[in-house]
Amino acid sequence: FVREHAPALVVTDVMMPEAGGDELVRAIRGDRAFDSTPVVVLTAKADDALRVRLLGMGASDYVSKPFSVVELRARIANLVGARLAHEGNRRLNAELVRIIRDPALKASLWDRQWIDAAGSSPEDAAALLVRERGKWAKAARESGLSLDP
Repeated sequence: FVREHAPALVVTDVMMPEAGGDELVRAIRGDRAFDSTPVVVLTAKADDALRVRLLGMGASDYVSKPFSVVELRARIANLVGARLAHEGNRRLNAELVRIIRDPALKASLWDRQWIDAAGSSPEDAAALLVRERGKWAKAARESGLSLDP
């Protein structure tokens, strides 16, 4: 079901007719395509060991019944927002790594010594670039300038 629908978030109950919530959490976490999909588990059981086990298996949150719908919506909004931010960061990092590895880039684009100072991997260089961009943005704000074209 999850593979067919690719949900942004899964809400499940511990006790379901065909498969338990723990089985669903295990199946979702066992599939790399869904490793960042948040999973919220609902349960009527007030069992600390179960809660710890499910969270250890990869459940993103655990909500005991009865629960407030407003609270559940807030938890869902937070989890989906965090997932979107994580995916955005992952895409940005992949793009920066792609740019750094692009053989068409000339040394004039970045000072070769600056790239070498970032470390031996493209990921280190991408992380340094992001940190430096933050410093430049702060300096620009403080001086009333903009980095945007």
